Amino acid sequence: VTQPVTAWWDVQKGWRVENHGVDPDIEVQNLPQELVAGVDTQLDRGIAEVLRLHAEDPPVSPDFGPVPPRTRHSYRDELE
Repeated sequence: VTQPVTAWWDVQKGWRVENHGVDPDIEVQNLPQELVAGVDTQLDRGIAEVLRLHAEDPPVSPDFGPVPPRTRHSYRDELE
């Protein structure tokens, strides 16, 4: 763990501090009493978000067609 020791002024955002990282898209509180009880609220919320996004826009299974033959004779045209 590192502690920020440097700050600077940004014209658009004001004071900025090093080691800030990325602001979360969804803020979830991880309360100590829940962590002790074995409940991971952030993980549960993340899983719920993935399931929601999967239901809204399910992945597409590609159709690659049949597997081409890989015999020595199938490459005869490429050698000529």
